[in-house]
Amino acid sequence: MYTARIAIKDDTTDEADEYFIISLDGTDHRITIVDDDAPPTVSLTALGVSIPESAGTYRNNVELSAASGKTVNVGYMTENGTAVAGQDYATAAGTLAFAPGETEKEF
Repeated sequence: MYTARIAIKDDTTDEADEYFIISLDGTDHRITIVDDDAPPTVSLTALGVSIPESAGTYRNNVELSAASGKTVNVGYMTENGTAVAGQDYATAAGTLAFAPGETEKEF
């Protein structure tokens, strides 16, 4: 018996599972490398922001803690605090889609 040793390279990128093929006498065997890296976390670049009513628009950037090897979708929505939707601000909801490798988007 012969034991084959094939090194698997570890990385820190969240990505889809990958595979390679080992062919023995013309018969292919698929070997799957299961990704075990955590997905990136999401945050606003500026927290505790105060904005004057006269500003007209609130803008901020949303960041991922690390690039991902796959698309990362981040849902967002506004909720009332002491400000009331429709009276003090316009409601907003949607999804920000970060393409593979992208780490920042304007919100």
